[in-house]
Amino acid sequence: MRKCFVSRCVLKVRNLLFFGAVAAWVIFPLVPLSAARAEGEVRAQNPGPGSSESAPSIPFERYAPARNPVTAAQQIFLYQVIFVASGSLYGNSPLGWGDPTLESWYENVSQVPEYPDGDGWFLNYVGHPIMGAHMYIFARHQGYKFYEAFGFSTMGSLVWEYAFEGPFERVSTSDMLVTSTLGSVFGEALYFLYRKIDRSKAGSKWYGKAAKLVIHPFYMF
Repeated sequence: MRKCFVSRCVLKVRNLLFFGAVAAWVIFPLVPLSAARAEGEVRAQNPGPGSSESAPSIPFERYAPARNPVTAAQQIFLYQVIFVASGSLYGNSPLGWGDPTLESWYENVSQVPEYPDGDGWFLNYVGHPIMGAHMYIFARHQGYKFYEAFGFSTMGSLVWEYAFEGPFERVSTSDMLVTSTLGSVFGEALYFLYRKIDRSKAGSKWYGKAAKLVIHPFYMF
């Protein structure tokens, strides 16, 4: 019994170190990217005395969209790492995940995607759209249009099903369809709300920042 307990602890520590290293690899490049974007915004709003360009008008957002695919992809990747870490570090998670293996991943992704997948209504039609909405907002926040952000959300859904959730569950047709479609519609509504909060006086208050954090967990980047 003690040996089994020690083995589980070692496995959890190993997984924690792995996901921590992956998260650090994703987060660290975000800092210089966000700093460079902030510097570019300051220069755009203050051209300088020797510049013949006039200061641009302030857009609907407080910042000029950067259209940076690297940042959007990094945020989607980190978002999924956090999700899969919460399920894999604890074998008795609400998702019912056990310890991942290469064999279980190959078995799950090599089969035809299943429909229905056996998950409850709330997880399929509330949980997955929320996930898709966040991935959509990550791209939208980088200046991409609706259909472009929908593409990011769709690709994120495929990566989630085959790469992240694959070691634990069989790929689900319903999840791939619902995550990006309903998620993008929901995400556009949330993105509009985010912009309204950001350009209001509440945007700089603690409650405004808390609301923006819920809508866009990585809005500071």
